[in-house]
Amino acid sequence: MSDLIAMTKYARVWTLTDITGMRLISEKRDESPFQISDRALARAIDVSEPRVSDLFNCRHGSPSLREFIPLCQFFNLNPASTLEQALQLSQQTEEQKSRAAKLDQVAAHPEDFDIATLPDSNEAMERETPRD
Repeated sequence: MSDLIAMTKYARVWTLTDITGMRLISEKRDESPFQISDRALARAIDVSEPRVSDLFNCRHGSPSLREFIPLCQFFNLNPASTLEQALQLSQQTEEQKSRAAKLDQVAAHPEDFDIATLPDSNEAMERETPRD
């Protein structure tokens, strides 16, 4: 059992979804009419004050469900909806990065790609059409 605890402790690397989820919570915290301190928030969700700071600064281990759910509930966010939104936003970001990387690759090495124009069946007619 202690091996499982040790593995989970060190396997909690921040993913884009973790960062996005905490950004959504952070935005809700910033929009709040009352500003809550890290200390008060830590007491409310039963974690340490430094852990609250770490979560909002995306440091050390990523948020556990035991931390994520109470944070969402404290700021009146539905945990499932927040997680789903974080997943969608991070997936969109990954797709954009992937597209950008592909475009960069084509731009850097166009000779490696078979880039050609499609045949234009109207080319002759367009060439003979008088311009105004």
